[in-house]
Amino acid sequence: MLRDSYQGIQWLRRAGDNGLDAAQLALGQLYLGGHEEMGADPAEAEAWLSRAAAQGSTEAQQLLPEAQAARQVAHENYRIREAERKYWGHWYLSAPYYWYWHDRSWYQR
Repeated sequence: MLRDSYQGIQWLRRAGDNGLDAAQLALGQLYLGGHEEMGADPAEAEAWLSRAAAQGSTEAQQLLPEAQAARQVAHENYRIREAERKYWGHWYLSAPYYWYWHDRSWYQR
């Protein structure tokens, strides 16, 4: 049994890069659902599933729309987070603070 996840993924990637459709499908599934500490990566899943689907894998063809939708959702969530991040400073400056640091000590307003 393989205990080193990183090594296993490296082997799958090598096999997928060499055109093995089963490895491409496995990588697509892995990146779509995530594995252990590795979260999902819909864009990577879409790339591997596209390669497997191009070789005729019907399972990859079925999973591809799910990966594409997940990539769109991830992109939209990123766009929202970036927009919120730009306004975080405004919230921080407008929040009422009752204590402030000055001259190596805390003071109450």
